[in-house]
Amino acid sequence: MKLLLNIAFVSFVGMMVGGCNSAPPSVQASRPLVESVIPTASKTEVPVELWESLSSEAPGNVVEYEKLQVTLGLAYYSGLGELCRKVEIKPLEITPDSINSYFVENRIVCLQESSNKWMLIPVVIDEQSDTRGFN
Repeated sequence: MKLLLNIAFVSFVGMMVGGCNSAPPSVQASRPLVESVIPTASKTEVPVELWESLSSEAPGNVVEYEKLQVTLGLAYYSGLGELCRKVEIKPLEITPDSINSYFVENRIVCLQESSNKWMLIPVVIDEQSDTRGFN
């Protein structure tokens, strides 16, 4: 009986060692998982003149910059741990010449800790056609 247990144990250890020393088979994909690579959207630096307002002013305050009116929204921390704010950007005045270029944009700006700069985050969801936009 002891001899039978020894043979079984040695066989088991031999199979385990034999299975661990061989490499898994090499696999090659026959087609790509992604049709095309989506380019990473780049962030745009917010003008330095607005940094102090973004850092310290209360939600609802309006800041004017060049020909734009920026309404500050709530501040929050993103999933990356960055301080971010919602902002509404629109032109200061509407003229007959600029009526076609009239816009109101709801955007997000975040403070990049590495560079200590406020950056305008690219739009990911089109609020006009998607109900998951910001309210």
